[in-house]
Amino acid sequence: MAEFSLVQSQYHDVYPFISASSGLANASTSRSVLVVGAGSGIGKAAAVAFAQTGATNVIIAGRRVANLQVVKDLVNSSFPKTNVLAVPCDAADTASVDKLFAEIAAADITLDVLVNSQGTVRSKASLRNSDPEEWWADWQVMVKSPYLTTRAFLRSLAIPEERPATPTRAIVNLSSIGSNLILPEATSYGAPKTALNRLTEYAAAEATRLGVQVIAYHPGGVADTDITSLSADFMKAFYVDTPELAALTAVYLSTPKASYLSGRYVDATWNLEELEQFKEKILKEDLLKTAVLGESRRKMPQQIQDMVEQL
Repeated sequence: MAEFSLVQSQYHDVYPFISASSGLANASTSRSVLVVGAGSGIGKAAAVAFAQTGATNVIIAGRRVANLQVVKDLVNSSFPKTNVLAVPCDAADTASVDKLFAEIAAADITLDVLVNSQGTVRSKASLRNSDPEEWWADWQVMVKSPYLTTRAFLRSLAIPEERPATPTRAIVNLSSIGSNLILPEATSYGAPKTALNRLTEYAAAEATRLGVQVIAYHPGGVADTDITSLSADFMKAFYVDTPELAALTAVYLSTPKASYLSGRYVDATWNLEELEQFKEKILKEDLLKTAVLGESRRKMPQQIQDMVEQL
């Protein structure tokens, strides 16, 4: 199959179009943002990036209390105008997620943005040699937890009388290029990331009437994360992207400017300014979605589309 790409140029670090001081200056002003998995790596960088771009409230959630405190102190010291609420949470546990959203509501905060940056890799073996408990634990973190947080976020929003013309809220899911590749000893990583891409598409369809865009993205190859630190040696040569690139890409994807990407998958290393030039093509041809190669993507009858959007 011939190689195909919409975007020809790539970046490995922050560039002007998504810079907090230029292209995304004040992009998060007056917004309240929840970052799940904010204790380290890309989630930590995302918490900083949303504060850096003017967020009023940044709620950071994760399992490690000490890590959350470090991130809270960092954001407070660097961006004192941003209110930071740290809430310990196991996002793969329904009761814990419900408690998280109850605390957000008790603080009189209505969320505008949810960033699902949680991740793990416990199973590092071939399918034949894998441990079922470890293998399924990865699915719990990478599929069940974003399902639970997405569900709670959507349930926290009032249904407007009229469908918004433009999305005003966003969910950003950290997927992976591994969702599109076959990598050695990675069935418990690549397969759930593929599932997350489809969950993103479903959530986007259902959340339209709430004014919520939902986008999945590959954050790039970032070395300093819990997942990449456990990677096989042959993978480490590919970790050349900064956490700030991933974080500010998440900020961009949360803005109305990126609403044309709702239900789709993008890559943080792509030149997103260049990608915008293909907006009409992406929408017309329904690109950047998970589909079966060689099989035309069937357009659902309008009646069924309407039923989905009324859920």
